[in-house]
Amino acid sequence: AKFGVVIVLLKDKQVEVATFRTEAAYTDGRHPARVKFATAAEDANRRDFTINGMFYDPLQRKVLDYVNGQADLKKGLIRTIGKPVERFGEDYLRMLRAVRFSTQLGFAIEPQTLSAIRSNAKNITKISGERIAMELEAILVNPNRSVGVSLPANAASYNL
Repeated sequence: AKFGVVIVLLKDKQVEVATFRTEAAYTDGRHPARVKFATAAEDANRRDFTINGMFYDPLQRKVLDYVNGQADLKKGLIRTIGKPVERFGEDYLRMLRAVRFSTQLGFAIEPQTLSAIRSNAKNITKISGERIAMELEAILVNPNRSVGVSLPANAASYNL
């Protein structure tokens, strides 16, 4: 498990179990230079969106939320953790992930996050075509795909 992630099979479900980690600088707009183990709070703050920055503690039976993910979940918002431009600069694929989550969950993209997608859209071309295709396929197979297709068009042309 290169990144400390193990898949556990429970009956007919797969559950990803991960160790808490932080990452060093992203040198290529997609992959961290180095990964090290960390606390739950540190791990949460390195993640992409607030709704992905929560953890469940099965022993205490409670959600650990260091990034206000529960509030955004209730509001139906996709919001980056930290500054959107910095978060997308770390990993350009996150812009398409925001669109995919918006499409799949029926959530709105928070205005500053959407603005950062607009200003960084040109960087999508730096991601491998295979990764882009995977995200686009997930958007296009969703019944709510018209939203997913219109979001990039409204944000900016990706010039793919």
